[in-house]
Amino acid sequence: MDNDRASGSHEKHGMNGQTDINGGVRSPDDVGRAGLSCGWLGCRPRWIQKMCTASWLLVVMCLGTFFQGFFVNGFLPSSITSLERRFGFSSQQTGLLISIYDIVSVFLVLFVCYLGGRGHKLRWVSVGCVLIAIAAGLFALPHFTTPTYSYASAGPSFFCTTGNASVDECSSTTSTTTTTSSDLFKYYYVFVAAMAVGAIGALPMYTLGLAALDESVTSSNNGIYIGIFYAVATLGPGCGFLVAGVCLSYFTELRIPEGLNLSPLDPGWVGAWWIGFIISFVMLLITAVPMSLFPRELPTTAKIRAEKEDQSHKNAGSNVTSQAGFGTKPTDFFKAIKYLFVNPTFMFTCLGGVADTLIINSFGTFLPKFFENQFSVSASLATILTGIIVVIGGILGTLNGGLIMRKFKLKVKGMLRLIIVCNILAGMLFLITLWQCPRAKLAGVTASYDDMELTATNVTHSCNAGCSCAEDRYIPVCADGDAMEYLSPCHAGCKWGFWNGTFIDCSCLAETGLAESTTATFGACSSPCPYYYPFVYAAVCIVLIIITFTTSIPELNVLLRSVPDTQRSMALGLNSLLKRLLGAVPGPILFGAVIDGACLLWQETCGTRGSCWVYDNQGLAWRTTVIAVVLKLVGVFLYALALALYKTADKDEDTKGDLKKEVAL
Repeated sequence: MDNDRASGSHEKHGMNGQTDINGGVRSPDDVGRAGLSCGWLGCRPRWIQKMCTASWLLVVMCLGTFFQGFFVNGFLPSSITSLERRFGFSSQQTGLLISIYDIVSVFLVLFVCYLGGRGHKLRWVSVGCVLIAIAAGLFALPHFTTPTYSYASAGPSFFCTTGNASVDECSSTTSTTTTTSSDLFKYYYVFVAAMAVGAIGALPMYTLGLAALDESVTSSNNGIYIGIFYAVATLGPGCGFLVAGVCLSYFTELRIPEGLNLSPLDPGWVGAWWIGFIISFVMLLITAVPMSLFPRELPTTAKIRAEKEDQSHKNAGSNVTSQAGFGTKPTDFFKAIKYLFVNPTFMFTCLGGVADTLIINSFGTFLPKFFENQFSVSASLATILTGIIVVIGGILGTLNGGLIMRKFKLKVKGMLRLIIVCNILAGMLFLITLWQCPRAKLAGVTASYDDMELTATNVTHSCNAGCSCAEDRYIPVCADGDAMEYLSPCHAGCKWGFWNGTFIDCSCLAETGLAESTTATFGACSSPCPYYYPFVYAAVCIVLIIITFTTSIPELNVLLRSVPDTQRSMALGLNSLLKRLLGAVPGPILFGAVIDGACLLWQETCGTRGSCWVYDNQGLAWRTTVIAVVLKLVGVFLYALALALYKTADKDEDTKGDLKKEVAL
């Protein structure tokens, strides 16, 4: 039955077979074989055979990588601040959560690549899409199983209640904040499980799937195909940031409770962080269906593989790994790994990529948070700006790298030179991270209550000493004229307030004499930062991202061309392992610790530390700049070593050697 359907397809396209975009011709005999036709089991209708081309494979692969990136690299990092506020996590804890994704991958990536590389690669990718969908569903689950979010309400610690200092909110049954920061922390382990499942599902995408795509297109089209794939992979996170920017502008319960005056600029605002995970869950399940239709390899794959030029390093062991039957014995696994480790161009290129991964993963995770704190913008605007940066910079940079490769017909050495130049330029542009805005004065944290020199952080002053103020909430109020910001109405000594956000009879304003009246308004004081600063910063970041992502396609091609064809799946697997183990895993944890180290005021709930309320902008800028520039310099050095040590097997010398042996005999 299958052969009849395939024959009908051949008649429709003519006796000469069907030509795809690569110029390869699928013969009728090849297409007729079930192993090279699209479908499930015995169901392989002729109309679906139109999908059996590299172009359609690229489309479906792009769908998978788009929604994987949308979920893991876009919407999730955008929701970090909301998750920290909602569940009481610190930046270091969320950094560890992000790293779980890569920690799990480290232990499984080589195993998956070794088995899948000699099996049905695209079927592995399809199963992976289902697992990523499950992970997205697990991420959304806590929203539907937790109590309604309650940030602040009028109570004994909201206003200055002099003479009621004995109120113990930790033992009070009315304290909703205590419940949020302690009982809800158990959901951290649900997020950990979700990250682990998602990590397993994503493993085949950028290893087996990418290897299948590479061997399905000719060398002349390789840069364009891989460039489009990576451009869409970049578009996914960018769209995730943009969608998150819209979602986070809505309250997490989609409706602000009656009597609560809260806006997206308020430090206690939690946006609708869960919506994007539901979108990812549905779309990834849909994508898994067409992905599972593809055969083990396309009809033109064998011909294209045979025509590609061998640029592998002379230490790559192509004479051993290309032998028939290699990979059938368990010991072959260790031989395959050995030949990769003794290939200096491959290894130093991998390690150079590790330095880039440390920067990209870390900045991608915390860039929205960086925008929020350095330029005093809302979480919604911060994620939208990040999305614009990633979409424009990532796509233009990735396509630029592919086009440069195609125009100049770059081989391994030319690609390494391009990578080195781009890394030097990117290192210089990373100095932009020194740019930040001075923060508004916060009483007891960045300025003393009387606007004198501050010696230590202390939000308690004689003007609010008897007010029974709780320090587990950040509900800022601002004195008239933006003279000073206070941690809460209670810390400003305000005894009365109205639902329009006005607080009166504030003793701290009267005692310090910083404001002309004793009236304060709800919300943080206006930032002294000009409104256009974050947009100029974003524009420079776009240029930086373009230069950074211009190296992605050349780097990938160096890895693929410096090893034999049979080693490409394992090469991508080892590259993924090293980048995750040395880059993606420690990166967010390192940057999370750096960000936490710049914290000036922590949320403290009954002796338990929660998320950070206020950061030292200047200290944060210096720390991130030094780390980024040093890592770029290290990357340049490693890529230079890869270039200096690159040598291909000299086939002419090998032939002369064989002739001398024959003469001697």
